[in-house]
Amino acid sequence: MQHKKKLLVAAGGTGGHLFPAQNLARKLKEDSKNQIEFLFVGNELNANPYFDRVSFSSVNVASATPFSKNIFRTTSGIFQILKGIKQSNDLLSQFKPDLIIGFGSFHTFPILFSALWKKHPFVLFEPNCLAGKVNRLFSKKALFTGVQFSQTKSSLFGEIIPVIFPFIEKRPNREEAFAYFGLKSDLFTLLVFGGSQGAAAINRKMGELSLKHPVQVLHFTGSEKNSAEMKEIYGNKGISAKVKAFEPRMDLALSIADFAICRAGASTIAELIAFEVPSLVIPYPFAYKHQQENGQLFQDIVGGGICMSQQQLLSTNFSPFIESQLGRLDKFKENIRSFKTNRSLQSFPFLILHFLRIDSS
Repeated sequence: MQHKKKLLVAAGGTGGHLFPAQNLARKLKEDSKNQIEFLFVGNELNANPYFDRVSFSSVNVASATPFSKNIFRTTSGIFQILKGIKQSNDLLSQFKPDLIIGFGSFHTFPILFSALWKKHPFVLFEPNCLAGKVNRLFSKKALFTGVQFSQTKSSLFGEIIPVIFPFIEKRPNREEAFAYFGLKSDLFTLLVFGGSQGAAAINRKMGELSLKHPVQVLHFTGSEKNSAEMKEIYGNKGISAKVKAFEPRMDLALSIADFAICRAGASTIAELIAFEVPSLVIPYPFAYKHQQENGQLFQDIVGGGICMSQQQLLSTNFSPFIESQLGRLDKFKENIRSFKTNRSLQSFPFLILHFLRIDSS
C-alpha cells in the first residue's frame, strides 16, 4: 500500500494568509486523489475564526513579531520565536514532512527556521506586490517562491515562479449567487468589504452613499455591531442592501459584483482580477506598504480601477466620485482581461504535486 505524502502548511494570522493556504490544500487534496496528509502549523490556529478545523489538523507553534518600539513587546516577541523554534524542531522530528509550504508573516518564521536548520525542503508563496520580511529572508533557500505578480521578483531571492492565484477559480452560477444573497439579478450590484477583519473607515464612508444610479449593496462589515448600524442606515436611505458581518463564500459575492469598494490585500487583489471586478481599492494604512503597492499595481499596471488612500477617501465627496467611476466600468473590465491574457503563469498545485511525485492526471 502506497503511503501518503506529508505536507506541512505554515500559515496563520488573518484570512489573507489562511484562505489561500486552505484553498491550496483543498485543491491539492482533490488533484492528488487524497494521497496527501496535511498538517497546518501556526500560532493559535485552534482559536482562529478563519481556520477550518473540521477539514484540517493543526499544531500550535508560538510566534510573534520582534519589531516593536516597546522594549517589553520586543523581548516577548523574541522569546515567543525561540519557543516556537523549539516546538518546530520537535514537530519536524515527529511528523517528518516531505515538503513544507510557507505563506508568509511571522507565524511562519519558527517552522521555516527549523526547516532550514534540519534541511527539510520548503517552498514559499508570496501574493503581495512587495514581499514580506519573512519570505524575503527565506526565499534564497526555498526550492522556489510562487508569486502572483512579476513585480514581486525585485524584492525576493532565489528561484521565483509566477503562479496562478486564486488556486480555486471556478466561477459560480450567477443566478444561484443572486439567490444565495437574496438580491435581484437585474440590478446594479455594489460590493463593499474590508477583508477578513472589516474596515471601519469604509463602513463609515458608505453611510454617506446617495447615488442617482439605482443600485443594490452587498456589504460585509467585519462585525455584528457594524452590520446592525449599516442595515439601519441603508434602510433609512431606502437602499436595497444585504449586510453581513462576514462572508466565507467570496466567490459568490465576486461573481455578481459590478463594482467593488474594498481594501487592497493580496488575496483581494487576486480575486478582483480573477473575477474581473472593477474596483475602488483603499489600502489599509498600517500594513507595511504591502497594500499600497498592491493597490497601485491594480490601478497602474492592471488598470482595473482606482487606488485611493484612506485619508483621501475620508475627505472626498464620496457619492459624486462613485457616480463618476460608473461610466468607466467597461474600460476597467477590458483592462483586467487584457492583463490576465498577457501574463504567463504556472499552476502552483501542479508544481507541488510534481515535487511530491504525485500524478494528478
